[in-house]
Amino acid sequence: MKRFGSVLVLLAISSAHGAAQETADYLPLGMGDQWELRSPVTDKPITFEVIGKADSAYRVRWDNPWIPAELQFVTAGNQVLLQGIDMGQGVYTLPTPLLYFDFAAAENASWSNAVGEMTILSRHKTVSTPTKRHEQCIEIRITDDKGESNYWTFAPEIGFVQFGQGPEAFVLSSKRSLLSKPGESQRPALLIGIDSNPSPAEGYTPESVRKTVKRAVDAGMTYMHMAPKWDELEPMPGEYKLDDIDFSTGLCEEFNLAIELGIRIVDTNQRSMPKAYANWAFDDKRLAERLDRLLRAVAPRFRGRVKWITIGNEVNAYFDGHKNEITPYVTLMKRVLPTVRDQFRGALFTINLTSEALPKLQSDYAPLVSLTDFLSLTYYPLNPDFTVLPSKTAVARLKEMMDAAGNRKVLFQEIGCPSSTLLNSSEEIQAQFLEGVFAAIRENKDRVLAANILWMSDIAQSLVDEFGKYYKLPNSDKFKAYLATLGLFDRNGKAKKAWSVFQREAQNFSQQ
Repeated sequence: MKRFGSVLVLLAISSAHGAAQETADYLPLGMGDQWELRSPVTDKPITFEVIGKADSAYRVRWDNPWIPAELQFVTAGNQVLLQGIDMGQGVYTLPTPLLYFDFAAAENASWSNAVGEMTILSRHKTVSTPTKRHEQCIEIRITDDKGESNYWTFAPEIGFVQFGQGPEAFVLSSKRSLLSKPGESQRPALLIGIDSNPSPAEGYTPESVRKTVKRAVDAGMTYMHMAPKWDELEPMPGEYKLDDIDFSTGLCEEFNLAIELGIRIVDTNQRSMPKAYANWAFDDKRLAERLDRLLRAVAPRFRGRVKWITIGNEVNAYFDGHKNEITPYVTLMKRVLPTVRDQFRGALFTINLTSEALPKLQSDYAPLVSLTDFLSLTYYPLNPDFTVLPSKTAVARLKEMMDAAGNRKVLFQEIGCPSSTLLNSSEEIQAQFLEGVFAAIRENKDRVLAANILWMSDIAQSLVDEFGKYYKLPNSDKFKAYLATLGLFDRNGKAKKAWSVFQREAQNFSQQ
């Protein structure tokens, strides 16, 4: 097997290729897709994994025995263009995307670029893998300026199926999507979640939680939002408490749910770090080391099901009063991002903000947003005094959020509307709001990754009082009324009118 060396020296392109013809999709790319290819002469496989997007380009991590790299592919019909490459020293973006694979080219057709000469050796190759015989495969030879050749073979609707030729070739051993299991259909592109808390009347036991999650799944839930605080995960330095994660991940495996993981090192208007680190500056290298250890400790517990990872919850509520800490926080994120990418393979990264941050996305919070793969927002249709906005105004703001995201997609980490009459709301208004939310998402589904509703059930008064103290509003009756009536079931476990809306709409999305 020849070493893949000068093939990665990329400068420019001048292409000349054969006549186009109808083809299947020979390189289908989706977030979290992974191909593993193995050779009988080495224990180290080749893996390709779609780990994110950079504008319109898919970021494909290529681990191999020679020169691991990240390739940025743009698909254009039956052609795949190379937009950028990272060989461990930062991304090099090509001045002009380079034509890399042309699946429409005729057999024996060739095209040239800075990599070398590409030739379609066959459009009818058969490749046998341990699980399947793939026919009508396309084999492409790439010959560099030193005369060394490498061979790529692609199966229709599968993608990478063989690298190299002969008995030493790397052959596809497995392909998986982030959530799929053998024999299962793919999840819908837009996922719907709901924080599935049992009602106080049902009690909070493992069985009641499982029952509530099943109710949500039956209604159309396709992912779970998990948001532990750092000080809950690490109550003492170096001692990790992960039982809750294990329990919730077990439910996700049972019901085949994706996971949106939010690690709250900042939680709305305060830090939520272990006391031993609480006063450390965000750009203190020791803090990055501790957070790095935490990420490495928790990552295996999620068993590859994390689709999105957030570090920091509603951070603008804290940074509005601590603007001098934004730059140090950016430093912290940059220090731990390599670990995030490595430990949560295929997961997209972000930092969560409230909808109130929109006017400052291009100013105060631009350094934070620049680090993210998508925009994560929480949204509650409230006036400053916690009373509920008129329905039309409330729903219109969702469109404003999508517009503010620009070319980034949006994930609505929390969407909720209280039903308390003290807040000029009601069950009817809550249901109308939820209908408007789903209508807005449906109309803009290409701009939305997911949406999570908070909560399934109203919470106990003891929790309301506890949250009032935590968020430093212990004497605000309206704030407590807001917290107390966000559920789609009341405290006695009786469904509110909004629950039927969720059932109908979530089912529609889960079947798309």
